[in-house]
Amino acid sequence: MNGEWWIDDREDLPEGNYAPPEHTVAGTLDDSGADRWSLETIGGISDQPLHYRWGDDAQGPPGPATIWGVNTDQKSFSLLDCYAFQARIILPGLREGAERWRIGAIASGTGIWVKPETLVDEITVEYRDLAAWV
Repeated sequence: MNGEWWIDDREDLPEGNYAPPEHTVAGTLDDSGADRWSLETIGGISDQPLHYRWGDDAQGPPGPATIWGVNTDQKSFSLLDCYAFQARIILPGLREGAERWRIGAIASGTGIWVKPETLVDEITVEYRDLAAWV
């Protein structure tokens, strides 16, 4: 599913009318399998250019990260326990290339995003292909 994705590390987020940060990237979330969730973004999801994060002197991919996003139907997604595992750098420019992330858990809703430490009042669990999962 296509959407817009970001990592929000702002300290004092406003209550109520949340707005994404200035830096967001387009990307595709693949949530088709219970153990193979992944996100591929066009450009790096952080403010740091891809060739700095994945070059010879890089300290390795960041993680775990919490990635927030919204799809084309305006459904909000929180991708929890994410680890960058691959980058394709096309040119050593500012944000040229693609980045892939492995995802530990996905929480979705309408106009709401969560972090791993967020307390929730209600949770709904959906299973796809329950026979294969068991």
